Amino acid sequence: MKAHVMLRHHKVYPREETIAGIVAAGDKLMTNANSNDLREDCAVVTWNNYGLAKRFAGQCKEAGGVHVVMEGGYVRRNKGYYLMNLDGFNGNETVDYNYSSERWDKLGVELRPWKMGGHHILVCAQRGKQNYSTMAMPSIWPDVVIKSIREKTSMKIVYKPHPERVVSLLNVPDNCEVLDHREPLDKYLKDAFAVVVWTSNSATEALINGVPVFYCGPTIACARLAKKGVEYIEYPFYPDREETFYDLAWRQWNINEIQSGEAWRYVVQ
Repeated sequence: MKAHVMLRHHKVYPREETIAGIVAAGDKLMTNANSNDLREDCAVVTWNNYGLAKRFAGQCKEAGGVHVVMEGGYVRRNKGYYLMNLDGFNGNETVDYNYSSERWDKLGVELRPWKMGGHHILVCAQRGKQNYSTMAMPSIWPDVVIKSIREKTSMKIVYKPHPERVVSLLNVPDNCEVLDHREPLDKYLKDAFAVVVWTSNSATEALINGVPVFYCGPTIACARLAKKGVEYIEYPFYPDREETFYDLAWRQWNINEIQSGEAWRYVVQ
């Protein structure tokens, strides 16, 4: 297989490690590729899935090739974990479910018991819409969803802006607290009745900590464990979580597994 890697030369993106892994797996690289170079034995690697990269990857798939999407990891992303999946991410990828607990056990993450009750509904914002990705949160969403929640419950609402790009509320309803964007998520998960997101990975953290999740975007990584929309915000969902998280662990890889080619072999070959 020949691969064209569209990751930027920046420390945020594991470009060199991904290239090393492709070579280690026995595949070849394409440089300065154009649509005429795309064949059924080709792969295009992108970060996220929008804009020029999405269009070029789409051309690759039309030619019979594959689209490998990378992003930050779902769990322990600060420990060097990255997503590597086919066609998408955050619930939009093409996957064969893998319910082996092997990779999840290696993460050493405890699934805490479900919390029945709580003192507030925690709304977690994202950076706001800056690109053409369907996963990006519309900037007006926090106001819209908080208004909708207030119409359905008198419970306290806590709004947490994203730490890297603050989307302020235009209107703050009664019994609603707006946090400083630097406040840690864990602090407010402890007493949360539920967490509401667009597509934020905060949903994953909440579910690990036993807090029910409602989401409003197209999908989330653990959509099987959450409710879509906030119509039934007072009636959380408490499903079994183990198999979903076992599967999630097979959709992310640490930097050594990427560099060695193990991740590439699993996803592509």
